[in-house]
Amino acid sequence: MQSRALTIRLIKVAIAAALVLPILLFLFASWTSYKTVHALANERLTRSLDIQQEEATKTFEIVDLVSGRAMSLIDGRDADGIRGDAERLHAQLADLSQAVKVVQSIWVYAPDGHVLTTSWVHPPPAQSFADRDFITAHAKGEDKLHYGQVYASALNAEPFFTVSRPILRGGAVIAILEISVLPSNFFRFFSTLATTQGL
Repeated sequence: MQSRALTIRLIKVAIAAALVLPILLFLFASWTSYKTVHALANERLTRSLDIQQEEATKTFEIVDLVSGRAMSLIDGRDADGIRGDAERLHAQLADLSQAVKVVQSIWVYAPDGHVLTTSWVHPPPAQSFADRDFITAHAKGEDKLHYGQVYASALNAEPFFTVSRPILRGGAVIAILEISVLPSNFFRFFSTLATTQGL
């Protein structure tokens, strides 16, 4: 009788072990898999963010180079000199903006918001853009690069955001150089990251 009770106890232990051991193995395998997938996801996310940051940094470095080149084309002229040489400057600025995919257009404004010249069209539009954030920022004395908001194009082009800097003479703003940058280039680049395998 005692051996029978021992046998029944052993069978119950075996049944319990048969149930508990696979559950424990499943939980261990699940936890290990979760940790591995979580670590891999963190690594890919970090890599993706590094790539995005590098792309944005390079884009703004290119915009800065375009800005510097445009400044050198305008160098030494006052607002009247820029306006008087608008056709030649238009052609040079158009060549420059067409050479760089992220740049939609390059504009030079008088401090009152009227266009002196642009790479987009010649002759430049007569309307005033005095309400734009970069015009008001530089009119208030901001003397460094200004990254502006996204605007819908007034000339039926893609939306853009602005990167501008004042053109100074004797500490006074005589004109404002503005680069219209296409955010669609960022979207296109970042969308390729979403579909790329094995980052």
